[in-house]
Amino acid sequence: MNIEGFVKYSKIYRGNVGETTKLEAMLNELSTHTSSTGRKPMVVMDAGIADEDNLKMLKSKGYDYLCVTRSKSKDYVAVKGHGAPVIITDRRKSPVVLLMVEKEGIDDSLLYVHSERKAIKELSMNENFTSHFVSGLNQILQGIQKKGGTKKADKVWERIGRL
Repeated sequence: MNIEGFVKYSKIYRGNVGETTKLEAMLNELSTHTSSTGRKPMVVMDAGIADEDNLKMLKSKGYDYLCVTRSKSKDYVAVKGHGAPVIITDRRKSPVVLLMVEKEGIDDSLLYVHSERKAIKELSMNENFTSHFVSGLNQILQGIQKKGGTKKADKVWERIGRL
C-alpha cells in the first residue's frame, strides 16, 4: 500500500505455500513491482510467518516490522520511563490496555496489549474446544465398552488422532 492506504501491488499465493519459507521471495517480488524511493516498507505479519529466521532476515535487510510474538508473555517488565499503561477503546468502546514492555535478551520494541473482550472470546473458544474434545473422548470410550464398537488399538488411536 502507499502512504494513503491504496493498494499498489498484490498477489494471491496458493493456500498450501509454507509462509515461513516464502517471505524473502515475496519481499523480493514486491520490490520489483513497486517504486524504490530508498526507504524500506514496514512489514506487517502475523505470528504464523514471524519465525526467528524471518525476523533475522528482515533485520539484516533493514526492514522495520510489526508482528505478534510467538513467545508466551512471561518475564516481561514495563519499560522504565514510559509511565503507566495507556488505555484506549476499540470500535465497540471496550477498553484496551497498552504498555511498553521489555524482556531480557530481546532488543525489539515490545507492546503489551490486553483486551478484556478478546480474553473472554479466547476463553470461550478454549472452553468450546475442550468440551468438543472431552465429548469425542467419551464417544471413543463408549465405542470401546459397547458390543460392536471400535476396540482395535490402531483404530482407537486413529480416532484419537482425528479428534
